[in-house]
This record gives sequence, structure tokens and C-alpha cells, in this order.
Amino acid sequence: MYQLIGQYDKTSGQFGLANTAAARAEYLRAAEYRNTDWFDILFSNGLQSNHSLSASGGSENLGRDDNHTGHSPRAIDRGG
Repeated sequence: MYQLIGQYDKTSGQFGLANTAAARAEYLRAAEYRNTDWFDILFSNGLQSNHSLSASGGSENLGRDDNHTGHSPRAIDRGG
């Protein structure tokens, strides 16, 4: 925004953005829609997988019990 305020076009005689409260407010209002829509990203349906693996075995003298649980969220590329 500040680069546009200081950018002067000699052919038109105008700055890239007028240094007024109204022009700055309009620029910022438009800029907020150019950014990522975090609300949509955070609260959209996503894909995820839950995995569980359990193994046990051994003998009279040796016992073994292993467990593993995993959670794999998958990001969705929205292409925009």
C-alpha cells in the first residue's frame, strides 16, 4: 500500500494510490479478500485416517505386548 502511495505516474499525473483515509480504507478492504480464507480452511471437511496395530506373543519366560496407534490428517489442496 505504501509503495503505491509513493508511486507517481508522470503520464497521468496521478499516484498509484491517493493518500487519503478513504483511498487507504478501500485498498485495505479489497486486500482482505486477496488473502487466504482461513475460516474456510479451518472449518472445512477434511480427510483423515486412523490406524491401530497390536501384536502380542512370547513364551513362559518372556512376554511381549506391543501397541501402536497413528493418526494421519491429509491436507486438501484447493488450488487457489
